[in-house]
Amino acid sequence: KALYRSQFLARPPSTAYVTYGSFVTQDSGKTYSSSFLHLPNPGLQPTRSQNFEISIRQYLTNNLVISADGFYTLIDGLFTFADDNNSTRLYHNTFQGIPVDYIEVFINDGKQKNYGGNLRVNLKHSIGDLFFNSYLSATYVNGVRYDYPNTTNSDYETQLSFIAPFMLRIGTDARIGKFTCSPRLTLVGRQNLPGIADTTGNLIRAQTLPGYALLNIAVRYDFSKSFSVFAT
Repeated sequence: KALYRSQFLARPPSTAYVTYGSFVTQDSGKTYSSSFLHLPNPGLQPTRSQNFEISIRQYLTNNLVISADGFYTLIDGLFTFADDNNSTRLYHNTFQGIPVDYIEVFINDGKQKNYGGNLRVNLKHSIGDLFFNSYLSATYVNGVRYDYPNTTNSDYETQLSFIAPFMLRIGTDARIGKFTCSPRLTLVGRQNLPGIADTTGNLIRAQTLPGYALLNIAVRYDFSKSFSVFAT
């Protein structure tokens, strides 16, 4: 299966019209000034993305299935901070007649690419009266973001935040007679944080947290067709 998808995210009002900053006065309120303001950009455009995806599934036997998925996403027009004087030129260092040293606005100048895939194996087998329905899934997700307001610099890439690139899942449903046991193990690799750890290379690396393992086990016993006991 092959898929192509194009979509957009309309500008949120909270992003297009957000305003913050402060004013100071040196003459008891007769005049005001500001060193910094973030002001609205009504001309902000939607963020747009293109997604390419491919999926392959193969039955090796009636009880053994392997599947692989991959995707690649291009995102354009991400909202980034910029100097109004070098981008929208809406305010010219004044707001409501008040002088402002620096005015910041959101513009559509960020780009991002996401990519990854998943490999999964499903196996059904039995040992005597014990029946298993098992799976193993390995996932990789990654990407980089480019933020170059008002420049053409394309040498630097930033790792994405709030992701764990590597993840492994293993599980089975084991059943014998009226008893069922279903363990699920998830192994998560190091997780990227929004903080910056290294800027010495072309790839700006994010701070990370160690990975972790999560094991869930569910057991069930059917006393009859209408009564069972379940625990996790």
